[in-house]
Order: sequence, then structure tokens, then C-alpha cells
Amino acid sequence: MQSILLRFLILALLGMTSVHAAAQQAPADLAVVVTEHPTTADMVEITAFSPTYPTDLLQAQIAKLGELLNSAPRGVMTFRSSIPTASGDVTFVKAKFAVDGLIDRAAGELRIEPLIKAFAGAQEPFTIHAMTVLFDGEKPNENTVKNFSSEFVAGQARIVPSLTEKGQPGIEYAITLLSQDSQKLSFPSKRVEPKGTDAPSQAGGSLPMYVWAAIIVAGLSAGALVYLALARRTPARR
Repeated sequence: MQSILLRFLILALLGMTSVHAAAQQAPADLAVVVTEHPTTADMVEITAFSPTYPTDLLQAQIAKLGELLNSAPRGVMTFRSSIPTASGDVTFVKAKFAVDGLIDRAAGELRIEPLIKAFAGAQEPFTIHAMTVLFDGEKPNENTVKNFSSEFVAGQARIVPSLTEKGQPGIEYAITLLSQDSQKLSFPSKRVEPKGTDAPSQAGGSLPMYVWAAIIVAGLSAGALVYLALARRTPARR
């Protein structure tokens, strides 16, 4: 996995002055990657693009996410990680943990609403106006939400390649928060419009793959994720 991500990163650096420039051009303030572990726990990795994003704020937002999911986050790690580039180090603020309830394969649902509620409402300069949520390895189905918009939030899905060398493609949502009032934010976990042949688009969207690669490479040095915490969990019903 590390080798393919490093290749993505090298290609990105050849095509741009720095990964930091790519991140600045992207609309997202925050990137979330959710991967279902074989135990059915959801492995979550969060990257805040602001190098000064407070880790205590990130920890509070993770705790709020756990409350919304009725699932205490396990094995939470927050840290800063840097990537050296020709124009200087690029620093991200990251978090990794396990939680239950974001992916429900049995019901064919992906839950975005708890994420946007958890991260809304922070004061400037750390307000999250836009974020991406990647459900890595998840296949679209008849319940998959392709796009959604309201007075308070808008989101668009697309299919993206897997972050692992032999993994399945995933579904990435580009989310814009038009309100910071979490009480007003909602996002369906499954399609509510009449079912048709539409599926998440193959093109367009938010973060380029080289930015996703840089995000993941930045977190590799943190070591194992939170697998030891999984041993203490009760298998979730799906």
C-alpha cells in the first residue's frame, strides 16, 4: 500500500509546485476517509488542512460524532504530520479512530449526517465550510445518494479509485456546509428520490487523487491505526 501511495505522491510533486498548493486549490477544509474493517467497525481517518487546527477541537468533534452515532470512538489518536516538499514542509492535523454506525452494508446506507453535524459550528478561523467524505471500498447500490441539496447543505458523490493497491473503488462525497447550525443540517443515508439508473459520477468532484495520496502518506508514519481497540468492541449488528 505504501509503495503505490508514494508513486501517487511523486506524480503529484512532478506536476505541481507542492502538495500544499494542491490542497489550497481544493475546496475542502477537512477530509474524512471511512473504511469498514472485517470486524464491521468503521475505521476513520480525518485530515484537517489547516496546520494550526487545534487537536483539542478535533478531539471534541470526534467525541460529538460518537454521541451522534451512539458509539464511543475507540483508540483515538490525534497528531500533526508533515510532508517535505521543495517549497517547505506541508503540515496536516490528523486523527484516527474506530467507531460504529457510519457504514451499514446490510441496509445499503452510508451515514454522512453525523459527520457534518459533528464538524459544524467551529469558530473562525477553523470553521469547516466544505469537506470531503470518502467511503473507501464501498460499492454504490440502489440506495446510494448521488446528490443532495437543501437550504443548509449540498453534497455531490463520485466514484473514485481505491486508496489500496488491490481494493475496490469507493464513493466520495464533496460536501458544502451552507449553515453552521448543526440543528438545521440533514443529509439522507439513502436515496429518497424515485429510483433510476443514475449512479455516482465517474468524474468531477473535489479532492484529486494525488491529494488523497498525500493525506494517507502523511499518516503512515503514525504506525498501526486502532486495531487493538477493536478487540474490546462488541460486534455491531448490520
